[in-house]
Amino acid sequence: MNAWQIAKQIKDLLKAKAWPDGTTDKVMPEVLVSAGVLEDKIGQLRFPFALINVGSMTPDEEEPGLQNQVFEVRLVHRVPGDAFGETALIGGARSGGQGSSEGRGLLEIEEILYDVIQGLREDTGIRLHLTTAGAVNGVELEGFGYIVSRSYSFDGWIKSARSYPAPIAFNSSVTGPTVTLTWENPYARYDRLSLVLRRASGSTAPASATSGTGVTVGALVETVTDAPGSGTWSYSLFMGYDDIGLGSVDRYSPAVSVTGVVVA
Repeated sequence: MNAWQIAKQIKDLLKAKAWPDGTTDKVMPEVLVSAGVLEDKIGQLRFPFALINVGSMTPDEEEPGLQNQVFEVRLVHRVPGDAFGETALIGGARSGGQGSSEGRGLLEIEEILYDVIQGLREDTGIRLHLTTAGAVNGVELEGFGYIVSRSYSFDGWIKSARSYPAPIAFNSSVTGPTVTLTWENPYARYDRLSLVLRRASGSTAPASATSGTGVTVGALVETVTDAPGSGTWSYSLFMGYDDIGLGSVDRYSPAVSVTGVVVA
């Protein structure tokens, strides 16, 4: 993924994160990709919230398309009635229960940020490293009380080009008239939408997501059966991505294929 995709992925992961000791209560109701929010607009956001900024970039001198990219995340929090900023920093009575952000402190919320960055590494292989965590800043804003915030800088080597991962381990087996196809989907991503499976007669797999004959496949499943009839068949599988957020596929991964599947 490139910087644009990673920023959106971090946003998606942070927005989806719920407290591990709760039910479905989200940690941060608001997450924005933004260089900052003006003070008079803070009232439009719910606390705690996160701001993701794409920081400086240094290209690799020897390998084109590779760059060291900095991402900055700023956590902002307040607790009503917290006149001195202590509760907003280290937490207090959890009026909303164990699974709520109410009464939590900023230093508890940052644990969730670290967990998200670690999860990004495990799922995508993108190794973002924490380089600095700034001092906690506190400011009293009229109408809001004491607000605390802290900025975190992460950097890592990424590609300058966009990436649309394909499924892996695409295999077939035949039992009587039935072809069983299995695969592993790529990691969950903000724009991953649906699968497209195409079939063609012979030993050459369909070259695109619109060529050949479509085979019905469920949403993000990892196995499907087909009964194409006697003969030799080839299949191509694509992951479809919603690149612009309209709820429909507008980008496809490269194809993964199995060819020469013989059905008696």
